Amino acid sequence: MKREWHAGTQTRRNTRLHAIARAIDRGRLSQPFVIRRARLRELSPKGAFLIAADHLMARDVAAPDRLKLRRRLAEELKMKPITAIGEVSAPGSILPLRIDLSGVAADVSTRLARLEAALALIVEDDEVQAGAATFRGTRVLVRPIAEAPRHGADRAELKDDYRLNDLELDAALIFAEARPARGRPVIRKPA
Repeated sequence: MKREWHAGTQTRRNTRLHAIARAIDRGRLSQPFVIRRARLRELSPKGAFLIAADHLMARDVAAPDRLKLRRRLAEELKMKPITAIGEVSAPGSILPLRIDLSGVAADVSTRLARLEAALALIVEDDEVQAGAATFRGTRVLVRPIAEAPRHGADRAELKDDYRLNDLELDAALIFAEARPARGRPVIRKPA
């Protein structure tokens, strides 16, 4: 199964957001894994990495050993950047238990770099389009551009109609994936 990671909420697609919110509320995820701004709570990049690593741990590993690995990883993440994380071992296990997380670290770092590049092209200014996400220096809304390919619009048409370049179109898709629209989900009726 291919794993998809998102910055901002930073979850695998089949990981439930309310489970992450519950972990934050119960204090299982705290600084530096959660960013709190006013009433907003987001997973930090290190929090996303911690969840990604947790999903990679084998389910047949005993719960106490999983907990030891998770705590050891959290300790290392507090001291090191994500890219410096390689192999993590559980201290005091009956059998030596090690997990190589270098691939996860590279994947999370790459996706975060793509998100940061996309966010450099997008602004959310209260003075422009009532604070909705727009492309920097324009009044073009990001979400409709990101939704347009699902409704049959091709890239060339979007570039011509809105005077966008390929980087901006890619940024719209990355932004929409990382920060899904809030509110009630749209129920789509089968055709």
